[in-house]
Amino acid sequence: MRITEAGFATFRSGTRSYGHAHPSEGEFHLFTHGCGTFLDGGRPCPVTPGRVFYSPPGKRHELQLSGHDKVAFYWIRFRPGPGSASLGRVLARQFPRGGLPLGDSARDDFEFVRRHHRSPAPELRLAAAYRFLSFCHGARAEKPPIPTSPHIRKALVFLEARVGEKLSLGALSAHVGLDPSYLDRLFKRATGESPLRHFTRLKVETAGYLLRGTPRPVAEIAAGLGFSSAFHFSNVFKAFTGVSPLAFRRSGVPRA
Repeated sequence: MRITEAGFATFRSGTRSYGHAHPSEGEFHLFTHGCGTFLDGGRPCPVTPGRVFYSPPGKRHELQLSGHDKVAFYWIRFRPGPGSASLGRVLARQFPRGGLPLGDSARDDFEFVRRHHRSPAPELRLAAAYRFLSFCHGARAEKPPIPTSPHIRKALVFLEARVGEKLSLGALSAHVGLDPSYLDRLFKRATGESPLRHFTRLKVETAGYLLRGTPRPVAEIAAGLGFSSAFHFSNVFKAFTGVSPLAFRRSGVPRA
């Protein structure tokens, strides 16, 4: 089993992802905020915070929003390896159609995988792979929460819910209730990057999802994510990914 991609995204009302299947990859979606409809093999399922959907290879899936709906979610896509039939049976038992409500424990798993699956450090990439495999096998098991500073958790939730906005460290620290410089140090110690860099990374990951998963123009995506201009957005996107938004869109298949 190999993790091929993982990230975070926000969809606003009126956005509709391309409905499709990944022929050789499975995909998980964990919704953290908002509501909408997830088409799971053609079956409409309500989206609620903390609910996880698994789409096996070849299974069509799609996310739909309407009215004032807005959702935020993590996704993990993976390619089953040789002899993966046993893993397929495990996943079929663990994750029924209609999604599985898992809450904060799953969020910690998805955030760890998102952060480390492409780490330059081999031990962190391996840790992400084992963390994901443990999640696949033990999603329904009772397990103690992974210790996370309540201040960091509060900061992460606040940032995830405001990916389409402009935000300052002062506003974040006021919400969390910590001095800005102390929050900056605490956040870096927990995540490896500053709060505002993490916030920008969430914007870039959301943009990548929208570029490949919707037909929305680059300028519209930039404005929806709080960038001052399409030019500014393109520079930031390239700094994080190494390619321009249009090159990124052309390089991959649409995802749902």
